[in-house]
Amino acid sequence: MEVSKRRNRYLGIGCFLIAIGILLFTIEYICNYFLDVKNEEKIKDYFEIKGERNVKETDYNYIAILEIPSILLKRGLVDKNSPYNNIDQNIQILKESNMPSRENSVLILAAHSGYGSVSFFKKLENVNISDIVNIFYNNEKYIYEVVSIYEENKDGKINIRNEENSSILVLTTCSTKSRDKQLVVVARLTNVYV
Repeated sequence: MEVSKRRNRYLGIGCFLIAIGILLFTIEYICNYFLDVKNEEKIKDYFEIKGERNVKETDYNYIAILEIPSILLKRGLVDKNSPYNNIDQNIQILKESNMPSRENSVLILAAHSGYGSVSFFKKLENVNISDIVNIFYNNEKYIYEVVSIYEENKDGKINIRNEENSSILVLTTCSTKSRDKQLVVVARLTNVYV
């Protein structure tokens, strides 16, 4: 009789834990879905017909769009002075950056890797040399080609390799292979389309 009660108690606890796990997974899925929908709406606003910016009220507007076709990433960027320009909410434009319209610009973008809802660079390690990265900014499309991929110590600094003194795009995130390293992807500007 005592064994039966204990077994039923363990069975009840097990079912309860499974239900909690399913609930947490469902909540995470729904939150990610709505973040993706919001991102798609803001990208659509950015690319509104004839390049005119949408002036409807939102909590923030994208000033540019980052697209990496090889890993199916398309995400907006907010102004670097915006309170939403941080890796806990978006892909962050680092303060040392210049936007691509400037000659010999260095645009540095950082985002989380991993599995969270703001892990926008979770597939960055799958980018390869010669992959194309696009930045849509001020009604122009800036096309970059990946020229180097390396890891550095995660110490708050990045050693940027720009041997040709040209406009570059730097993408960085935490390494998935080592906790004390960061992945750095450098792409060189190859073309601009109006």
